[in-house]
Amino acid sequence: MISVEQIVAAQHRDIEQAQLALSARAVQSTHDALASVDRQLRKARPGSWTQAAAVATRDQLRMGLMTLALAHQQDLAAGLPPVMRKSQERTADYLRTLDAKYLGAVRPLRFDTLAWWERQSAELGQVRLRQFGRSFQRYGAEAVLAVEQAISAAVVVGERWDVARKQVWKATVQVVGERQWMVDRILRTEVSAAYNGTTLAALVDEDDPEEPMLKKLV
Repeated sequence: MISVEQIVAAQHRDIEQAQLALSARAVQSTHDALASVDRQLRKARPGSWTQAAAVATRDQLRMGLMTLALAHQQDLAAGLPPVMRKSQERTADYLRTLDAKYLGAVRPLRFDTLAWWERQSAELGQVRLRQFGRSFQRYGAEAVLAVEQAISAAVVVGERWDVARKQVWKATVQVVGERQWMVDRILRTEVSAAYNGTTLAALVDEDDPEEPMLKKLV
């Protein structure tokens, strides 16, 4: 049977691998969103950088950045259930290993069922969804504000549209790139919270009313 130390090491790997996978997905979502906005901006070809062109560009960038924030949110929402499922499985392995080592027999586990995971995934998932939904909304709003400031600061008055667009686009890419750490921080926080929250819920549900200290002592 696998050792307790190996299980704990595997739990750390689970969290790290989930974070890396979601981070890679976030990078791809960012790339896709920027490419989409770039295509939209290239369709507009006014002769010069007018006030109307500036307003239209700002609106397109705002929509693109908020769409990106939503894409990150959806990626995370889809990525957390497998994280919680893996946590349940590792916790079951952990308690079975401890039972075998210290009790000499493996007890049946109340939480080691698909029904328990589905209920826990729905309950904890809703809590985490509210939390990271707010986080990504803040991320999107901050990115929009930074891009608008970059547009205002750009010296594009009287420039041709193609020249102005390149300056604004460069500022947009820079803003999004500089804020990738915010996305990574949200992902790391939420993966850890979902994984550890599931582990804690499983341990709590395993308490025996007849022998409430048994699990803790084991």
